[in-house]
Amino acid sequence: MSPASSGRRLVVEADGGSRGNPGPAGYGAVVLDGEPGGPVLAEVAKSIGRATNNVAEYGGLLAGLQAARAIDPGATVLVRMDSKLVVEQMSGRWKVKHADMQRLWQEAQAVWPRGAVRFEWIPRALNSHADRLANEAMDAAAAGRTWTRDEVPGGVKQGVDAQLEHLGDLLLDLDGDAAASPREEDPVTSTETGATADVGTASTALPAASAAPTDEKPRRKSYKLLTGPDTSAFCQKVSDHLDEGYVLHGPPVITALGGGELHCAQAVVLPEDQR
Repeated sequence: MSPASSGRRLVVEADGGSRGNPGPAGYGAVVLDGEPGGPVLAEVAKSIGRATNNVAEYGGLLAGLQAARAIDPGATVLVRMDSKLVVEQMSGRWKVKHADMQRLWQEAQAVWPRGAVRFEWIPRALNSHADRLANEAMDAAAAGRTWTRDEVPGGVKQGVDAQLEHLGDLLLDLDGDAAASPREEDPVTSTETGATADVGTASTALPAASAAPTDEKPRRKSYKLLTGPDTSAFCQKVSDHLDEGYVLHGPPVITALGGGELHCAQAVVLPEDQR
């Protein structure tokens, strides 16, 4: 039986990423009260080991939905993500072909009553909160730590932790080959228009016709040293390179300049199979 409507509105912003696709992966989600930019009610993030971008993004969606349910199961929910694949599949406009992806899709569909949640695609720049949480979880795992957010209210955190136990089991229980390598590369057919889109492994899928021919792509540098002030813009620069397939090469270096201003440097490398 569905819980009675409370009249409350929650916003879930979710993201996930994989450093290597497949590679070390993690997700992040934030629950906001009322509207985008509203008060933060909960933040969740977790490393999920080796997985693809698609699996990690669905992990972020599930974590966000379950966190929202722990706060108010009678609320209506707006989910905002920069993954065109997840948004279109959850909205019913694109088919879910891979068996294990279907399991994640079904799990997400079951969290809220049909009609109580809607999905909205947003540009990556507007999903920086969830993206930061996902990267924090992956960074913590790389350093041998577990991501925590102590300032989340205790009662909410306990409810969220309980909801996420099943999610962790589900992600770990995925078929080994599928969890390590599914990229949903087959064209996905819209159930409304019959059009096809090659979603590939990017988190914001574009129609295949818009992709540049392979022989026209410029050769990417195998090594880059990213530098800049210690601001969110620098973090976004690093995140953008990770989304493009680069992986971190060593820890960041932070230097204090005159006046106390901090500058960062982070080396990234491109795996051989993506050069």
